[in-house]
Amino acid sequence: RPHKVPDHWLTRARRKSRMTQKALALALNIHPVSVNRWERGTRNPSLATIREIARILGMTVAELLDS
Repeated sequence: RPHKVPDHWLTRARRKSRMTQKALALALNIHPVSVNRWERGTRNPSLATIREIARILGMTVAELLDS
């Protein structure tokens, strides 16, 4: 049976902020598939995007990456 993959830092931070992938994507003006790929670890957001995600979620970049 497949093992559970630990939640990605973005997944934890987004859920803590009670935001859906779609809502985060809308706030970033990107396609929701991009958020899904980041959370699955198949792609990575740029540093500028990480800063914007932190701003949207109301936390510092350090808090975001430590979530």
